[in-house]
Amino acid sequence: MIKRRSGKIVTIGGVAGIRGYRMRTGYSASKWGIRGLVRTVALEVGPHKST
Repeated sequence: MIKRRSGKIVTIGGVAGIRGYRMRTGYSASKWGIRGLVRTVALEVGPHKST
């Protein structure tokens, strides 16, 4: 995406990536991790016109 100076990041997630659930610690943590990863990548490639 940086080389092309263009691109889109698309993710699909459920509510577990926004709020936690009891007895689903691992699942919720993995969704929060994906959300954080995607936001960080977006910050890194954003200046290169990728979103």
